[in-house]
Amino acid sequence: MDSAGRTRLITARLCAWAACALALSAQAGAALPAPPEFVSQVEQGLIDPEHFDFAPYWRLSSEERLRWQRDTSALLDDGELRIFVCDPVGSRRAYALTWTASLFAAPDELAWTARMETLRARLAKLDAAIAAAGKHEDFAGLEGRVAELQQRHARSAFIRRTTVALQDVPIHEPAGKSRDKYWTILVSWRGIPIDCDNARWLRGQMEEIGWFDIPRHGAAADESAWRLVRAGVGDPEFVRFAYRRLESLPKGHTSPEHLGFIWDSEAVDRGQKTRFGTIGECMPDGTWKPSRVRAPWNLDKRRAAKGMKPIAELALTMAFLQCQLHLKP
Repeated sequence: MDSAGRTRLITARLCAWAACALALSAQAGAALPAPPEFVSQVEQGLIDPEHFDFAPYWRLSSEERLRWQRDTSALLDDGELRIFVCDPVGSRRAYALTWTASLFAAPDELAWTARMETLRARLAKLDAAIAAAGKHEDFAGLEGRVAELQQRHARSAFIRRTTVALQDVPIHEPAGKSRDKYWTILVSWRGIPIDCDNARWLRGQMEEIGWFDIPRHGAAADESAWRLVRAGVGDPEFVRFAYRRLESLPKGHTSPEHLGFIWDSEAVDRGQKTRFGTIGECMPDGTWKPSRVRAPWNLDKRRAAKGMKPIAELALTMAFLQCQLHLKP
């Protein structure tokens, strides 16, 4: 064999060895990013902790795992983490903090793998249920803008009911029946991007049409839009924008209860009693009652002057909307 032939043979063998090495490296899995790199990629949306392969974590020594836990947790929660706000970077960090906390609590890789598979499967079912909630057949006959409003409200209401139902599980349960805190938190996080996206969408609609007012769009649309505003607390500037817009509407264009709530919430912010009893709380028996009302003996008179129903009717409605899920079977 001449020198050229030997060179080709050696090159072929080197290539084969390189390919083998790459294959073995792929089987072993990529290295776990150092905490600063991991957190940076989470913030940029390049790592989704829900689908991230944490297998390399279990290849570390116990000391290395403890160090990675400590540094990653400190970087994800630096004391300025804003939870439940429409801040994409903060939301990604907080979501990753939940997943890594669950990872650190796992006793070994086998338990963690089983846990991940279970959580992913449950979240996939939840996502399918949220999507289905927005495809109610009653929406098909509505005008396009109103149909999307109702679809968005249905999805938001579904995730909120699911979250409330999970949070309502008693903390002290028999052995094996305790509340799954990580699952409850993950379900809560599912609602944040939904509510933030709804707030952005609704603000865009309001800049075009003013409001989903009763004369043009009907009372149901007015109520659903109001529910999206109330769910958008992660974007307080949007909520203030919506409140100002509602207060500027002519009489009869939105429910007077909405305006009453705005007035009452501003009073509560100032440490004062409410004027119209629109802010209240659920009682242990599942009923609803207004709290901190100024001159309660004249409450119905004040409400009637603003076109509101008697407080007893509001209490029945609020008991159904806010308190029903808190009733124990």
